[in-house]
Amino acid sequence: MARLASHHTRLAIKQSTNLVFSEAIEKPLKRFATEAGNARLFRTRYLTNEYQSQLKVSSFFQNWSLALPPSYEIAKLLFSARSAALGQTGNCGEMSEFAFSHLAKSMVFPLDLLLITTEENPCDAHSVCVIGRNAKSDLSRPENWGNDCVICDPWSPLVFPAADYIEVSQRLPFWLAKPIVESVCRMESWTEYLKSSIDTNKGMTINLFR
Repeated sequence: MARLASHHTRLAIKQSTNLVFSEAIEKPLKRFATEAGNARLFRTRYLTNEYQSQLKVSSFFQNWSLALPPSYEIAKLLFSARSAALGQTGNCGEMSEFAFSHLAKSMVFPLDLLLITTEENPCDAHSVCVIGRNAKSDLSRPENWGNDCVICDPWSPLVFPAADYIEVSQRLPFWLAKPIVESVCRMESWTEYLKSSIDTNKGMTINLFR
């Protein structure tokens, strides 16, 4: 399923604006975005930020908190993935979000969207989608995420068992070798997927087709 999700992602999001890793990865992404592609990616991120602002307002009035509940974070992720697919342009973040969305719709759980950085280059970051990670595992030790855990990186594109992370990371950019991993979003079940739609559909005025 991870390979299928990666394949569908690359079909939906055909262009990238970031080729930083092209010489380091096994299968470089050759479809570089044009100026129009850059504009589409800017639009995707603008709409996602606007959508997030509306989510925060809605969350504030419903929960009296400025922190987004997990279901709202999932809704933001799904919105960004759909918007990137409409524009057919995205980088590792949008592609990982789309893979996450595709797997969730296919009822593959648990899912994680993770952001990887290092102390040496905290400004550099890479997003991946992860299937089957043990919730109690140490995020900084991908090789210990679980025997059935799979890392899906549609940007590269690479799909491999998390247990092989140390070996695979030797062929990736150096800042991925000793990762600092942050959880952006985790989805445990189909119920969470449905809840994110129910909680956030009301009051949203963003129109992806405008």
